Amino acid sequence: MGIAVSGTERTLTRAEIVVTTERLQAVASDWRLLWQAQRGSIFQSHEWISAWWDNFDDQRHHRLRIGLLWREERLIAVLPLAICHRKGFRFLEWAAIVHSDYGGALKAADCSLSELRDLWNEIAASGGFDIFSITRIVPNSDAARLFDGVALSETHATRGERPEVSYRVGNGDGDGTTWYNSLSKKMRKTYRHGYNVLERSGNLQFRRLAEDEPLQPVLERLADLKQRSLQSRGLSSQLFSADMRLLTAFVDVIRKLSKLHIFVLELDGSIAAISVNFEEHGTMMCWVTTFDAGITQTSPGLLLMIDYIKWSFDQGLVCVDFLSGGEAFKNRFATHSVVLESLTGPRNLKGALGLRAYKLRGKFVALRSSGFAKTQSDEE
Repeated sequence: MGIAVSGTERTLTRAEIVVTTERLQAVASDWRLLWQAQRGSIFQSHEWISAWWDNFDDQRHHRLRIGLLWREERLIAVLPLAICHRKGFRFLEWAAIVHSDYGGALKAADCSLSELRDLWNEIAASGGFDIFSITRIVPNSDAARLFDGVALSETHATRGERPEVSYRVGNGDGDGTTWYNSLSKKMRKTYRHGYNVLERSGNLQFRRLAEDEPLQPVLERLADLKQRSLQSRGLSSQLFSADMRLLTAFVDVIRKLSKLHIFVLELDGSIAAISVNFEEHGTMMCWVTTFDAGITQTSPGLLLMIDYIKWSFDQGLVCVDFLSGGEAFKNRFATHSVVLESLTGPRNLKGALGLRAYKLRGKFVALRSSGFAKTQSDEE
């Protein structure tokens, strides 16, 4: 069944490592009960991990390594991990982390940190990977406390190798108008000017999609705009592939587990900007946002962000979370930020050599960049 089990009679706990699709499906109800009891993030839900595993196209380069900890017949902890093959190395990382903004563990209240650490040790001892790369860890979370301990015991582990920033907008007890009026005079002028410019081009409308409105045309427009944006930078993402299988699966999970909010800014009925968001514990989570780069007179994405932030606070939400990624446009509205933690380390000699080469390459690139900047300065 793809299960590795160990345990002691004293604690009546046993660790299990899920490595097959069949076993992943079989533990769905137990995982869901734990997730609900702990009010976990959607990114750590069984539905989210399963949507990724069942719908992405590259399973041959991935292996499940989902750690479960049972107390008798009750699931008390989940470490949703997977092994990914890339660039000649095998990385142990959060399952679905490419499409998840926060990585994390699920832990019942009666599960101790030492028991969670034992579960990590079981996964690490099972091998099959060269490097562990645990990223997007939310500070003060169970995962952060777990990997604080791992960092102390793993002498070759490096913290903060891949830090990321999460920008957020808080509004205290105010409504959308209060928040808007708190913006700088320049920003409010930019917003009004942007609306005036686009309204001269046609009928401009901000709205939230109705719950009974067909999603397919909107998701198709989202995928098209995202693909064009990525291609212009030489990038790609399966999330926005032509069949939209993965994108649709994730949106279905959001609709099932949360409250989906899709906001659009339409110019003469055509979507100029779109944001797929959802609610989580009183916060508006901004998952995917994009806009039509062909509109050059102003930024429809900026207008949409201001509109949905106002809308969120008018609905009584207390925070808007731009999730991971420190893009400059997010910082324009942020009232605070959170630095997401990371921990990277080798499992074997190959991993150690690979990490060493990576760090040396980074130092070389930094040195070359500083040298190039100095040359430019001297020439000037």
